[in-house]
Amino acid sequence: MKLDLNKSDDEIIKDLSLLLPMWRRELELDIPEKKREWGYIRRRIIDYRIIPLLDIMALAKIFTFVTGRRVPKKILALLVYPDGERDGFGLAQVVLPFLEKVAGSSSKLIFDYKITK
Repeated sequence: MKLDLNKSDDEIIKDLSLLLPMWRRELELDIPEKKREWGYIRRRIIDYRIIPLLDIMALAKIFTFVTGRRVPKKILALLVYPDGERDGFGLAQVVLPFLEKVAGSSSKLIFDYKITK
């Protein structure tokens, strides 16, 4: 690869943006996911009530350990969203995938207590 540094930054960036997809195809690489800005992630954490959800999941884990029964997602959703903003399906399809993506492998609670009901 050779860069013509006599070109403007905009021209170089434009040329590179055209070449990157071609190089990825040739190397059989996946296109990397776009990273979200902190403002977006923070807003989702607040809107989805992630902190209270983590607390409820911790209590549900204790309940499961003591009784041997899992807490259904519908009950978790009712505890976290008492006004009905989300139900068990919304929790499973929207909130938990977001939580797993944000927490990654660093959150032992999520991986230890996989909600199946």
